[in-house]
Amino acid sequence: MLAYNGLAATGFAFWAVVTINRGLPASETSLVLLAVPVVGITSAALAIGERPSATLLAGLALVSAGVALTASGPARGYSSRIPDPESERGGPAPPPRGPSA
Repeated sequence: MLAYNGLAATGFAFWAVVTINRGLPASETSLVLLAVPVVGITSAALAIGERPSATLLAGLALVSAGVALTASGPARGYSSRIPDPESERGGPAPPPRGPSA
């Protein structure tokens, strides 16, 4: 059992995350990884009738709300914290000056 969990399952999971990270931005990959416990607990409740506690349900609600808020945030490639240098100056950046002789 230890060999399966240690080598096969963990190795496959690591390989899958690295492979997916190559094609998607890290922010999108992290949202999917945050949703894994929500899917697991929901699946356990539906498949085998496990009853989650009130604190577990509250945690699931908070994680789900965080994932939903982050996923519905600004468009990809937009950041309000990094200003565009051209828009601040009103035009393209001046050419660099050469060394003074």
